[in-house]
Amino acid sequence: MMNTFPFWLFIIVVASGMISLIDYTVLSKQRLAVGSFPARKPSRIVRYAREYFPVLLIVFLVRTFIVHPIYVPTGSLLPTIQPGDYVVVNAYSYGLRLPMFGTTLWQTNTPKRGDIVQFHWPINPKRDLIKRIIGLPGDTIDYVNKELHINGKPIEKHYIKSITYTQTQGRPHRVDVYEETLADTKHLIWEDNKIIPLSFTHLTVPKGHYFVMGDNRDYSDDSRYWGFVPESALIGKAEMILLHWQTEHGDLSIARSGEWLHA
Repeated sequence: MMNTFPFWLFIIVVASGMISLIDYTVLSKQRLAVGSFPARKPSRIVRYAREYFPVLLIVFLVRTFIVHPIYVPTGSLLPTIQPGDYVVVNAYSYGLRLPMFGTTLWQTNTPKRGDIVQFHWPINPKRDLIKRIIGLPGDTIDYVNKELHINGKPIEKHYIKSITYTQTQGRPHRVDVYEETLADTKHLIWEDNKIIPLSFTHLTVPKGHYFVMGDNRDYSDDSRYWGFVPESALIGKAEMILLHWQTEHGDLSIARSGEWLHA
């Protein structure tokens, strides 16, 4: 998920706004001063800038500061979020932030354990990822033989069943389904008992950072491999499924539309 659309939208909004402002303050007066009435028409670029600037500005403000949909192409959050889901992210969930800079102008809430969040990947900030918050600033995390402990306390999980799942253009594999409880959040996770577990102990989350993981535990590239997510990299909290698009078949589905991601 590349973070190019917000950047180019910002550039277009600024450019169209500047053209509209220059036309209103300078060019329109020049057109009136030269020639007879009616005044000369503005150029096509100026007309487009004046017509589309209000719409673009509204889209930019809504997408940046309120809500926006994101497309999830991978299965790292299965079974909660499926590959091909469009997810609605609340960009205002943790406060008012300056786009592309991550500066918080006004904080409303702080991220909670169990929240699914969109963020700029620390390894490559141009790419956006979506994962679940496991560790908060100051937490000590242990992950041994796929057993998660936070601040010395085991995270409760209950086995539900085993299923066979086939990823897109991949081989089928057997996974165990568990219900995990993080604070007040209950959700399902997948584990593949054929995958050798990654283990670590006494990992402390630094101040102003978060530790994130995918619900598809053995098929998720997350904080276990590349580290913590700084608070400034957070974009917003994922709230609900908007719709599903199966790219391999070109099928659009609304069967899960409106499904909330948090209890």
